Amino acid sequence: MMSPEIIEELRIIRDKLEHIEILLEERLIGLEESLEDEDNAIKRYEKIKSKGKLKLISIEDIVKDG
Repeated sequence: MMSPEIIEELRIIRDKLEHIEILLEERLIGLEESLEDEDNAIKRYEKIKSKGKLKLISIEDIVKDG
């Protein structure tokens, strides 16, 4: 069973992800133009991804190591 601290941390992460999702949807459907720093972050991400240097880590692995 997860401790109350881990559950609270997961709730915070979920809230932040929901906020990010809303921002992404606004940008993708064109409600708002992306900011310069957002454009730069996307370009950096795409560059790293194209070089195969992007490593995704599953939440399960993080929880196991924690």
